[in-house]
Amino acid sequence: WAAWLLLSRLDRHLSLGWQLIVKFLFVFVTVTAISTGVWMYDHSWLVFIMFTWVRILVYITVVTFWGLAGKLFNIRQGKRIFALLGIGEVISIIIGYFSVPLLLQFLKAPDLLFLSSGSLLICLILVFVILKAFRTELSGSGSSPSGANLKEKADLNYWKLVKKPYFLFISLMALLPIFGYLFVDFLFLAQTKVEFANDTETIAGFFGIFLGFVAVIELVFKLISGRFLNKYGLKPGLLSLPVVLLLGMLMAAVSASLYGTVGLFFAFIAMVRLFERSVRSAVYEPAFQLLYQPVPAGHRLIFQNQIEGIPKASGTVITGAVILLFSTIHAFNLTHYSWIFILVLALWVWVAFKMYDQYRNMLKTKL
Repeated sequence: WAAWLLLSRLDRHLSLGWQLIVKFLFVFVTVTAISTGVWMYDHSWLVFIMFTWVRILVYITVVTFWGLAGKLFNIRQGKRIFALLGIGEVISIIIGYFSVPLLLQFLKAPDLLFLSSGSLLICLILVFVILKAFRTELSGSGSSPSGANLKEKADLNYWKLVKKPYFLFISLMALLPIFGYLFVDFLFLAQTKVEFANDTETIAGFFGIFLGFVAVIELVFKLISGRFLNKYGLKPGLLSLPVVLLLGMLMAAVSASLYGTVGLFFAFIAMVRLFERSVRSAVYEPAFQLLYQPVPAGHRLIFQNQIEGIPKASGTVITGAVILLFSTIHAFNLTHYSWIFILVLALWVWVAFKMYDQYRNMLKTKL
């Protein structure tokens, strides 16, 4: 939230080009500094900062990447190629999971951090290349803001915008996936500890294989999701993630209620974890990005920053508070968590339907 507050204020005084440069330079410098600190000093607080900084890294890069894509492509183009644009992320995940055991034969673990710094340096270079190659397309958003524009942007207060139904439902569609991701991860990690008797080496080996396989499935989905969105439209894309999670969690909750949280329950939770990542990244996120397209181009990036900084940050806090609250109830177990999550997923399905109605109404007013 603090990063959003700082960067959103910078955005009011910088052109689009300088926004991209400053943000990627900030990410590169901070990650390099943390990597150097961890490499030189073996302090647990540095590792904690590194673990926490991942969220800042994701926030800045995701908002900047999709904000740039939203300015370069229209709605029709977005339906076709937004999913394909995210393939690079999946490929990097596959390479990351499967290459670490190999790289550790030649490097120490802290040395791997400099691969992250190097990749971010390449991103910074690509920013300059994109700004030069697409100068004409980005020229409408690239000029320095005038006094009138600054006042207009200042009036784009999130708490005023969220009173409008369209922006309210976008906020909910951003918050609920965070709740879903963290809740599924909590169930999956908690049951993994039980399933493998909390054996560190066995769990690490399982994660490497399982999460690598998840990334492969995600890549397959991304290759076909562009056609899916282009053929069937936005509605199935918005419903894809909550419906898949709801069906999977129903099977997990029923099996846990009948037989307890044994191997069958873990199999269903693992399946839900697989589809949460693959469907979210390949189908839901590209569909969600289309919701920004009816927003005026000059306001789009500002509102995207607000969505990332407020609803998504709030979703993390709310999920943590809910899990922490229920953990204080000694009679509460993973079966109860599953049924509570099902109620949230049912709400999410309803919000997705309402969001699509608002999207259609917004397009009608634009046309």
